[in-house]
Amino acid sequence: MTVIAVAAHPDDVELLCAGTLARLSEAGHQVRLAHLTYGDKGGRADPEALAATREREAKAAAALIGATTNGRICGDLELYPSAESAQQVADLIAGEDIEAVLTHHPDDYHPDHRITSQLVLNAARQQLLLPRVWFMDSVGGAHFVPTHFVDVTGTIETKKRMLRCHQSQVAWMTTARHADMEYMIEWTGRWRGLQAGAGYAEGFAPAVPSAGWLTSEVAAIPADQHT
Repeated sequence: MTVIAVAAHPDDVELLCAGTLARLSEAGHQVRLAHLTYGDKGGRADPEALAATREREAKAAAALIGATTNGRICGDLELYPSAESAQQVADLIAGEDIEAVLTHHPDDYHPDHRITSQLVLNAARQQLLLPRVWFMDSVGGAHFVPTHFVDVTGTIETKKRMLRCHQSQVAWMTTARHADMEYMIEWTGRWRGLQAGAGYAEGFAPAVPSAGWLTSEVAAIPADQHT
């Protein structure tokens, strides 16, 4: 079966749900990573050159878990809920073997994230996939309350290696934003792990109430079993 993570920017998946995706890949599922923007404004480099760099980085990160990448429909902050974008996202998540679609929460802090969520939800409704849509955590867990957790203790180092592939963003965030992206992964993972009763965890919430998630190999455990 196939699991698709649809995010706004090339490094969002690595920050927010790569540990879960690594577990799914290890369990034999096909994993597809889609980022809707080029990532061309995540730094001061020439936008076209930066977009090419970030595409290479995204492919290198995906390769670490045997995943594929696609998407790339517009520049950063140029994403709108247009009919054209809606069709492109619908094409991304089309298929009879889709087990789950992971995306941003509708109330995420970043406009590209919010519009990505809107596009995914609309496409999922059209294709009767809405019960299979799950919202991934936000950066640093801001304004997001998980209802389910996935134990990623065994894949946290893979998640970090995937993030390190995005060297342009690691450097940019360090110098321009004084933010350590690997620190974000480490301590958000520990915090969610504390909530989940695990060493490290990733948090999720379903788009609609759901009885279960994915497979017996990678189960999302309800938060009320731990907190």
